[in-house]
Amino acid sequence: SGTNHTNNLRATLNIARDKLEKDVGLKALLDVIAFGSGDPMSKELLSDLLEVSSARLQITLNQAVKLKYLKEEDEGDYYSMHRLFREVYREEYEPLDQTFVTNIVKNLKSYTYERRDDFSNYEALEMAASQALAWEKLTVSDEDKAMLLNYAAYPLYYMGRYDDAMVLVEKAYKLIDITKETAEVAEILNSKASLHEHKGEYDIALSLLNKALDIREKVLGEKHPDTATSYNNLAGVYKRRGEHDTALLLHKKALDIREKVLGEKHPDTATSYNSLAGLHELKGEYDTALLLFNKALDIREKVLGEEHPNTATSYNSLAGLHESKEEYDEALPLYEKALDIYEKVLGEEHPYTATSYNNLAGPYRSKGEYDKALPLYEKALDIYEKVLGEEHPHTATSYNNLAFTYYEYANKIFGQKKCNAARILLKDAKTTLALYGCFSKYLAEINRLSKKVDNTIKKRKKCDDL
Repeated sequence: SGTNHTNNLRATLNIARDKLEKDVGLKALLDVIAFGSGDPMSKELLSDLLEVSSARLQITLNQAVKLKYLKEEDEGDYYSMHRLFREVYREEYEPLDQTFVTNIVKNLKSYTYERRDDFSNYEALEMAASQALAWEKLTVSDEDKAMLLNYAAYPLYYMGRYDDAMVLVEKAYKLIDITKETAEVAEILNSKASLHEHKGEYDIALSLLNKALDIREKVLGEKHPDTATSYNNLAGVYKRRGEHDTALLLHKKALDIREKVLGEKHPDTATSYNSLAGLHELKGEYDTALLLFNKALDIREKVLGEEHPNTATSYNSLAGLHESKEEYDEALPLYEKALDIYEKVLGEEHPYTATSYNNLAGPYRSKGEYDKALPLYEKALDIYEKVLGEEHPHTATSYNNLAFTYYEYANKIFGQKKCNAARILLKDAKTTLALYGCFSKYLAEINRLSKKVDNTIKKRKKCDDL
């Protein structure tokens, strides 16, 4: 029976107690796996948490597997503990010594910090986040709890689950003493700001980012990579608000730090090149923009690979430049390439994927191929509504794109004379889509979209061109 099996496991563990007490390495390994999340752990993560070489770790792992304490998964790349043995082990050895907990938490924070922006190994970040949630419950330090919750939010953030990420970051924000000027406080402020930015709450984001920057300049110095990140993030919000000169100044500060500290071939430096290029494009300085976009793409393809989300961003940016120059046939394959990567790496229900659908629709619309543009705008809207909600500026932009495209399509089919009433589109929210009432073919679309019009017009001022 299950009870007998549990008793047998407990007896086995009691017999092995002397061996575990003498073999500190084996005991530490079992403690980490037993008191962690229960999910399989990679050798890389275990090596970092236990601060042992991979060779030494492998000897201990082999011993644990032989004794049937652990089991191998994925051909020995990952290890986990049998469920019942894990339950018995935890009962026998809890609570863990806080000195041990503090050391594991320190190493787990370091492991996650180094990988927090690494899309190329999302599984490692997700695995670390799972462990962070487990060890957050074991530590007695509020600061450690806050940082672990903050790091656990990263995979959710990257996958576009902003509301879920905000739950964890808000918990972290309440736990940490925000009156202190520490790197940890700055990091949580930065995380909270990024989530408010994605919700379209730019004023809140700016306030938090400025606080984070002030702390980082004082604590880390003006030439630290995290300080550069603060400049970069601030610039992004100012760009969304249309304050391009301020954004340009901040992006240049970030780039200067990254070139000097990280080097010209670092992915973060590539991000700065790409961001600066976007601002030059907005100013109509297409040659400068093209040079910087290509510089960013070259770094990303070589360092991150062709199927990395940041590389997709470069394809998307170059496509946007071609679109700005009305080179639609050059833009389309680049937009398609970006969409293919986002779908493959991030999935179909991610905001970046939605943006790709939205962007791909643009050249088709400009070419008058409305039958190709409309399904793409529809798909973008469906994702935005589901992931970001109806109140988000990106969703509002989708309502606008769809409404205007239906108007243009109707105008193409029926002619300007019959669609003359559509000029009210820019003036009167309540009758924006009234013109479609005379076109039964589009009546279903009107009924669905007209409910969104009031909010759409109100939000248009804060919508970005995606």
